Amino acid sequence: MQFVFSFAATTVPPGDPSSGFSLEFKISVTIVYAVIFVIAFLGNSFGLYVVVKKSSSTSISNLFIANMAVADLLLTVIMMPLQVAFIFVDVVVWIPGILGNVTCKLVFYIIPVSIAATVFTMMFISFDRFYAIFYPLRGKIFRKPKILSATIWILSLALMVPYPVMYRVQYSPDSDEHICVQLWPWQDENDSTSAETYRVLVIFHITIFVLLYAWPLTITIIIYFLICRKLWLRKIPGNVTTTNHAAAEKSKRKVVRLLVIIVLVFAICWFPNYVDHYVWYVRPDLISSMPVEAQLWFLWLAHANSAINPCLYMLLNSRFRKELFSTMTCCPR
Repeated sequence: MQFVFSFAATTVPPGDPSSGFSLEFKISVTIVYAVIFVIAFLGNSFGLYVVVKKSSSTSISNLFIANMAVADLLLTVIMMPLQVAFIFVDVVVWIPGILGNVTCKLVFYIIPVSIAATVFTMMFISFDRFYAIFYPLRGKIFRKPKILSATIWILSLALMVPYPVMYRVQYSPDSDEHICVQLWPWQDENDSTSAETYRVLVIFHITIFVLLYAWPLTITIIIYFLICRKLWLRKIPGNVTTTNHAAAEKSKRKVVRLLVIIVLVFAICWFPNYVDHYVWYVRPDLISSMPVEAQLWFLWLAHANSAINPCLYMLLNSRFRKELFSTMTCCPR
């Protein structure tokens, strides 16, 4: 059996077959996934529509919402149905041949690319906020949304190239079916537990953790700490009581508050899943102490982040909320 942990498929030990899950557990997982699927799909679809079709502004904030919405939609329509399928069946049957290999590689390439795009979007937006607040009179280095968006996606596509390389369709004699599996180019198809393969897996997942979680989030949190310190504690020389200045300061604080909350929510939602990766690849002696059900709930929390994001946009961004409500009231017409 294979589960999708984070954005990589990992083989669960033979002692933990999907048939071992109780019916109540399967039903409860299906229900909670259905809930976040509906919220994530509708919320991110509306959010993307509002930014692309209804908003007259091409601001960095809109770029942030659009990129996050696209990434969350990709995770929603690809990852969530696969995860529910893995809970109910021992193996997910794949199409054999060239078409099967293409779809296998594509599916498990899109997933990490979308996660990388989310992380890099948050980091690049923090750079933009820092530059705009600390150096408002200088050139707008990060104020070109189209170029910035293209850079984020190209960087994500380039860094996640190992995923389509190591995924392919393989025939499984045990199930007499073709399945999409993770195999390194040098790896023997009949041996997935060799010392060399395990060592590479450890290095690979540590690298992914650093590139897509620890490093960008640490930088982003430090930048927002500096921004918040400047916005909330600084004393502006001159006349600081004018209406325009007060409105500008209030707007900046609202934007920063939204971005900080989104970053913190992302960090909280994905952290348990990376702890799970740590146990699997760095401390395998602790695997037996972590129930498979708990690991699945860690995954659900990570996937739920895609449903939480559009809710945060509506709660914390008044302009986005007004445009969204305006769009919804026009739908019946």
